[in-house]
Amino acid sequence: MATHILKINLISAQGLKLHSSSRQMKTYALTWVDQDTKLRSRVDRIGADNPTWNDMFFFKVTSDFLSSETSSISIEIYAVGYLRDNLIGTARVLIGNIPLSPKMKTSSFMAVQIRRPSGRCQGVLNIGAMLIDNTDIAALDGVSAIGYRDLMGEGPRGKDGGRMRKSKSIMEELSNLGGIYDESTDNSPCFADSPYSCGGDSTASSSSNASTAFKDLNESPKIERKNRMRNYGPHLVGDSGGDFKTGFCIRSLLIMEGETSWIHHCVDDVSRDISGYDSFLELSDDGNKEATAVSVDSILPNDLLERILAYLPIASIFRAGSVCKRWHEIVSSPRFLWNSSRVLSQKPWYFMFTSSDEPVGYAYDPILRKWYGIELPCIEASNWFNTSSCGLVCFMDYDSRSRLYVCNPIIKTWKKLEEPPGLKFPDYSALALSVNRKSPGYTISIVKSKRIQGNFIQWDLSVHIYDSETMTWVTSWTEVLFGWRGGDESVICDGVLYFLIYSTSGAAPENRHGLLKYNFSNRSSQNLLIQNFIPVPCPLTCGRLMNLKEKLVMVGGIGKPDRPDIIKGIGIWVLHGENWEEVARMPHKLFQGFGEFDDVFASSGTDDLIYIQSYGASTLLAFDMNMRTWKWSQKCPVTKRFPLQLFTGFCFEPRLEISP
Repeated sequence: MATHILKINLISAQGLKLHSSSRQMKTYALTWVDQDTKLRSRVDRIGADNPTWNDMFFFKVTSDFLSSETSSISIEIYAVGYLRDNLIGTARVLIGNIPLSPKMKTSSFMAVQIRRPSGRCQGVLNIGAMLIDNTDIAALDGVSAIGYRDLMGEGPRGKDGGRMRKSKSIMEELSNLGGIYDESTDNSPCFADSPYSCGGDSTASSSSNASTAFKDLNESPKIERKNRMRNYGPHLVGDSGGDFKTGFCIRSLLIMEGETSWIHHCVDDVSRDISGYDSFLELSDDGNKEATAVSVDSILPNDLLERILAYLPIASIFRAGSVCKRWHEIVSSPRFLWNSSRVLSQKPWYFMFTSSDEPVGYAYDPILRKWYGIELPCIEASNWFNTSSCGLVCFMDYDSRSRLYVCNPIIKTWKKLEEPPGLKFPDYSALALSVNRKSPGYTISIVKSKRIQGNFIQWDLSVHIYDSETMTWVTSWTEVLFGWRGGDESVICDGVLYFLIYSTSGAAPENRHGLLKYNFSNRSSQNLLIQNFIPVPCPLTCGRLMNLKEKLVMVGGIGKPDRPDIIKGIGIWVLHGENWEEVARMPHKLFQGFGEFDDVFASSGTDDLIYIQSYGASTLLAFDMNMRTWKWSQKCPVTKRFPLQLFTGFCFEPRLEISP
């Protein structure tokens, strides 16, 4: 059976954040493809939560192993202890998910999640893999796996009162395997591109200060935070053989402190872009054999650097812009802003107001689980109506209902709209916004309701639509409702406007709420809206409408059977045609976690994430529609200062490329 050599680069890890003790953690890793043959990396003594090993391992594998759907590379990370070493994380990479071919002359690199022994994800592991065919290494005779340091006489196999002499034959074999060896470093194995791989332990990485566009609120207020960008890997090792002219490294692949860029690219894409550059050895000073580490700026072209930076979270992109002039120009360019939105989907943020008098508060990032201090542009108070779609947020003042603004809260661009037509000073207004993801246009709708004077059951209802392309308002529908009125809940899904209506005739509890819809594409031929009445799935204390991937989702407070005005739980439903499907109900222990829960609450969402917040507390709960899981946010830095203080907020997508 044909055998191959699988080379694995165990590079580094970030964000382990494991121990609270003052003693600096020292870590090493075990890797294997066969449970019976595990190889150990060197011990990182200075990286702590962000170790760097930069070790290479070689495994004999068969063709059946490479073609199996269950074959994988396994890694365990351990912390060195006094009595025993502690397992702190594991990772597993399926062979089928790695681009491997003997024809590929460079390694494939990827970042994978590390799982704690409890099963929770914590940190990222950077590894590389390469398949070598038709290679005969004498050192692998009789063994199925061996480490680079063992080949060079530095591992446990080679310790016999001193280091083994490195023969020319071993050097030639390593060259064939893509290992780069440098004899100028005191006879220690060294990858010429990495400052970490010489000697038994890694050395300190450099760091530089970077300003931040957000106020990081997760550090103690007594400590002045300095945003640092570290040069922790992935450190990509040249794999082209002894000439080294097509091999290269990426020494600073932008892993921000406390943040992770999820990157999975084959380095073949990179090598094609930089084939015109000199080798590292040719860049060395005056023939010095010790290779010079070249920074990412001097090697990567702009288009490739754009691809790397586009994988960063939004907050890290802002910080990257303060690193140097070149990076600032890249992250500010229209092409980067547009492409970044297509590369990696950003989960929606939640903005929580902290004052009823000022438009200030904190925005929660669910990816990094951090709160950022943000001041909203153009609005004056937290009680303004708001709605969001695809990175834009629309605000309408509470008093006159005539002042409207559309803004991007991340890049602080905004636009004031013309005063909408229709009823002056309506009793109720429902605001909705829909952004066309295929074009820069957007649509705004306002459903106004006003009681007819002298009549307690008749209400005037009107629908007004704003088109950003024509920059005009149109009153597209008017109707008189009997026994029902509009409210302040509406949303646009797939070209259809949905809004809640409320009974004014003392109807039974199960009939106190209803749903109406208005089709934008069929405006003139529609019958009375009340004829399209859709009942709610159960007696509700309140309802919140939202658009999740063009599906109408309602989060409602479920009333008690004997006292429908009192909330007993919270449910989530999706509308299919005219029928509601229940997706989930909040577990009772989470419902109790809000403390004193009012009959009404704030809730909004987009994409696959729903946020729920009690008006009486700053606690925030998120529900993932895909995973069907509930999760508390990190504690908001704002606490309740007086009993009647209210908290509210809204959900929005953090985007850089869109402006009103």
